[in-house]
Amino acid sequence: MKVQISLYECSQARVMDKNIYCKAGHRLGSRDDGMLNIERLKRGEPLVCALCQNCPDFDRNGEPIKAQDRGWVHVT
Repeated sequence: MKVQISLYECSQARVMDKNIYCKAGHRLGSRDDGMLNIERLKRGEPLVCALCQNCPDFDRNGEPIKAQDRGWVHVT
């Protein structure tokens, strides 16, 4: 099984206000602005985007983050 690239690993991923965007200009989501809501990051969701899997601008900034170490708002 191929390991999927996550935004947690890409140095192009940025947070601005309440959104996650790609510094290289790629659309991460289906919203008109191509951004993702930060709520996904807060909950520790995987943040795997189909576009990122073959991205020529992917620049790894570290190892994958374990699920239990992601996010800071955990639903109980």
